[in-house]
Amino acid sequence: MYSDSGSGSVARWGGEGGEPALYRIGAILLLMMGFAGAGIPSAAGSTRRASRPCGEVTFEYSAARARPGEAMDMDLIVNNCSHRLERLRVHARSHGPCPFPHTVDHTYSLPGQSGVGGFALVLAPSCAGRYSVQVKLTLAGQHPVLDVASDGFVVHQH
Repeated sequence: MYSDSGSGSVARWGGEGGEPALYRIGAILLLMMGFAGAGIPSAAGSTRRASRPCGEVTFEYSAARARPGEAMDMDLIVNNCSHRLERLRVHARSHGPCPFPHTVDHTYSLPGQSGVGGFALVLAPSCAGRYSVQVKLTLAGQHPVLDVASDGFVVHQH
């Protein structure tokens, strides 16, 4: 599914037909690599924030510049900095000249003072230009944003 927001493009991966094969391959690679979850103790926990819902997200690409179809690593870390079990939801929105898959949207049930980290191999979009992705972390089923992370890259032809 693709929609134009006026000041740039917003792409969401909806799994609908019609996407170029390169994007489908990228999504398959992303799903094959998956997110390697581990019960990583959160160094971010503090007693000040630990009594209320608390979450932190880190997100980045391995490259600032890429060629169309070039593979890039994408890293995502989600921490629960409260002392209670939290259901944390990651929402991603991508912006750029053409749509590209970004399947990091997921809900994590994390024990208190723990986290999960992962990486995926993604393919750069085929259209030249600037791309950015904003990742928001919320409690599952709620709208207030606990944390935001973003990163981007430039796709160049030569």
